[in-house]
Amino acid sequence: VVLLTPADELTVQVRPGPRTVKLILQDRRPDAVAEPPLPKGPENLAYAAAQAALDALVPEQDIQVWITLAKRLPAQAGLGAGSSDAATVLKAVGEALEVPETALLPIAAELGSDVSLFLTGNACRMQGRGEQVTPLNAVLPTLWGVLARPANGVPTGPAYAALDALTNRTPGTATEPLLQALQ
Repeated sequence: VVLLTPADELTVQVRPGPRTVKLILQDRRPDAVAEPPLPKGPENLAYAAAQAALDALVPEQDIQVWITLAKRLPAQAGLGAGSSDAATVLKAVGEALEVPETALLPIAAELGSDVSLFLTGNACRMQGRGEQVTPLNAVLPTLWGVLARPANGVPTGPAYAALDALTNRTPGTATEPLLQALQ
């Protein structure tokens, strides 16, 4: 049994200087040796979020973004860890550049289907491929659970492709009853 701090830790610094995105990655996952290796450059969602924000929001300015990411959550475990890291970087860059959060949503949608979810910080309904987010007026109770991760990771894209391939599946049939129960 491995007990883990249920969060990655991010520090984001935005400052003037030659246009740069720098990612300092600290692998603090409990079983890092058995985990898939962490991407360290542009293929890392936190890095990609910083680069996308600079490109979209200040394409002509020399701005540096330095990210320190202490990775604790397992990769490919269905937790949205990389997506929440990306959303956190977007929020930090947006705040530093004094950009409204609404300007970050199109960037989030380009980064990944569930990055927009983590920008809202509340219970919400996701539509489309996950990039269309509508906040819900629902107060969710504190829930406790146990996370069991299989030995092999499950990348998000193939997992949803397998779900979509199920015969006799009607997407969205549980959505309305669930929304009513939440309200």
